[in-house]
Order: sequence, then structure tokens, then C-alpha cells
Amino acid sequence: MIELAVKPQDFSERNRELSRRTFDEIDLQSTGTKEAYLLWYPLIAASSFIRTDKSDPFAPEYIVPQLLMQWVRNQTTRRREGEGNRDKLIGIRYFSCASEMASEMGFNYVFPVSGRKISPQKEYCPILSKAFRLTVPHYINEYRDIDECERALVWDNGIDFI
Repeated sequence: MIELAVKPQDFSERNRELSRRTFDEIDLQSTGTKEAYLLWYPLIAASSFIRTDKSDPFAPEYIVPQLLMQWVRNQTTRRREGEGNRDKLIGIRYFSCASEMASEMGFNYVFPVSGRKISPQKEYCPILSKAFRLTVPHYINEYRDIDECERALVWDNGIDFI
């Protein structure tokens, strides 16, 4: 996953305490992480454009993310053809650009399909079908809070791949 959801303020200890957004796999205090962030920041900033006129049919905020998605898809195709670690890169995580408030609420994910099918009967992408496990839908109002619902999903024995 390419991580584009980190904001400069996420490096602040105080901000992390107040935010619901978490980065479990990333050590934001590491010098290497900070250096890598500086290299990626132009791409993150270019992918974080919030459109001021929502009625305008042209959506400039999608230009850079779409180009990045084309690159990701080309990388996964190249890996699938034997040039590297197969299926390692499958998508991008970024924060919402709908509004400033939306960008603080969580993350958006994009997973491009490979263009292949599992079989003529199943028209699912074989890479993505191996990457996700599915459960029977759960109605959140059946639980006291989001944490209880999440625990139930984690322990759900009905989870399976497509």
C-alpha cells in the first residue's frame, strides 16, 4: 500500500493524541520516515487538492491521483509478469479531499484491478480476491459501540476469501 494519508501535523505527538487516525505500521518519530515523507510530500500535496467550486464539472483534484493509480497498475502488471515480488503493491491509502473535515475523519483506499479474471464464471480480480477477506454484513446498531462491532468482526468465523 502506498501511504499518502500522512499529514504534516500527524508527526506532532499532541495531534496524534487528539486524532482518531492511526498509523500502526509507521513509526512517525523515525528519522527515516521523516526523510521519506519529505521526498513524497510533493506527491501527497498534489493529491490533496480540495476543489472550491463543487459545481464545476472538471475535477482537477483527480488528475494526479489518477496518474499515480496508472503507475500502480503498471507496477502490479509488471510484477505479475515476473519482474519482482508478485502482488506486493496493491493500492493507495489517502485522506479525503472532499473537505477539511472529511480529511480528518479517516482514510480513503484505492485498489486497481489487474484486468484479469479468476475464471470465466468469476469475474473477480485474482490479486484483490486474495487480498481481502469478507464477512456476512453486520448491522452496527446491534452493538454497544464501534469497538464491540470491530471485535465481533475480528472473531467472525464466517470470514472467507472470494
